[in-house]
Amino acid sequence: MITCQLMNIFLDSMLLLPLLHKVLTDFLVRFQFSFSYCCGFCTDGASNVSGVLNGLQARVRQSEPKAVHIHCFAHSLNLAIQESMSIVPDIRDALIVFKDIIKFVKDSPKRVAVFKGFQAESDTNVGLRPFCPTKWYIRVSFVETLEKL
Repeated sequence: MITCQLMNIFLDSMLLLPLLHKVLTDFLVRFQFSFSYCCGFCTDGASNVSGVLNGLQARVRQSEPKAVHIHCFAHSLNLAIQESMSIVPDIRDALIVFKDIIKFVKDSPKRVAVFKGFQAESDTNVGLRPFCPTKWYIRVSFVETLEKL
């Protein structure tokens, strides 16, 4: 009988490779899960995790040669959306203006205070969300916030 268990482990791909591998191994040991049960793993595609020769992928395959590496579909979608948005001038320019508005307000404590006063007067409990250039789902909440203002 074959059983499958899906485990989501979110590791920061900016960590150094030896530390990434140690954190992953420690996590698996803590939950009594062996690399031999690992049939695949998904990463964001950063070179230190997806590298076939020196990345985390290579280290996982040393422990379990049958493990399949998959580039995360959400990250692939994010890259496609970023590229699409950068090609359409109106969207690209609007996002740049939105980002500049947030930066303008947040760069000055006085402007933040004025903004908070505006919030109090308009009965709006909407804060200024950060603009994240690499995560499309944060861009969506960012634009929704600006619409409410």
